[in-house]
Amino acid sequence: MWGNDNDAQTKRRLLFNTHYTVCASPAYLNKQKPINKIDDISALNYIQHAGRLDGRQIKFDNGKVVFVEPYYFLNDVSAMVQAALQGDGIIMLHDYEVRAYIESGELQSLFDEKTKEIQPVYVYYQNKKYQQPKVRRFLDFMFEKNNV
Repeated sequence: MWGNDNDAQTKRRLLFNTHYTVCASPAYLNKQKPINKIDDISALNYIQHAGRLDGRQIKFDNGKVVFVEPYYFLNDVSAMVQAALQGDGIIMLHDYEVRAYIESGELQSLFDEKTKEIQPVYVYYQNKKYQQPKVRRFLDFMFEKNNV
């Protein structure tokens, strides 16, 4: 199986670790009651990724778990971001998927606390003595970009 950690023909290398960020548009948040504690998000419209089986609970680093009822489901990250930008509700996505929107002010992170679900992001590639130049350049680019 390609991508198996025990496969001698496949190499795996960590690119970076990420975590989930809970965020929404400032316009949506301005229409809601103030969020004073983590539990308050259970009253907000939660836009859930359809592929997340455990999506009804959000676990934070401080040990807090909040149960949320999905407002609706989407199966595409960019659609989720667009829904949040339009003010439909809150989303929970990987930090790297929403960072630029948070930095620009289009989305706002709801908490300083990070979610507990740290996810490693790996690159898998064939373990060959002579790598194709285009594959080698791509790997070098990814490793350099992520300081690996």
